[in-house]
Amino acid sequence: MPPINVCVRVAVHTGWVSKLRGKRSTHAAITREIETLNARGYRVVCVHPDEWGWFRKLLGFLVTICTFGWFGSEPGILIVGESLSLDR
Repeated sequence: MPPINVCVRVAVHTGWVSKLRGKRSTHAAITREIETLNARGYRVVCVHPDEWGWFRKLLGFLVTICTFGWFGSEPGILIVGESLSLDR
């Protein structure tokens, strides 16, 4: 039996590598993940921005500085899905 609820984190990467690969679009990443959840039999209940603590923000900043902007990350999006089998 599949789980009743799932929580998926959509990561958005920054930096030159992501820009060159075309992975910068938050909207495309969210749409792709929602379509995947729907195909697996879940409906989207909630979409919420992920919030980082101060240490995670500092770590992300240091990684960006140490790699001269080639790699980086920013807070992602949390998507909560509910199983469609509960409606029946």
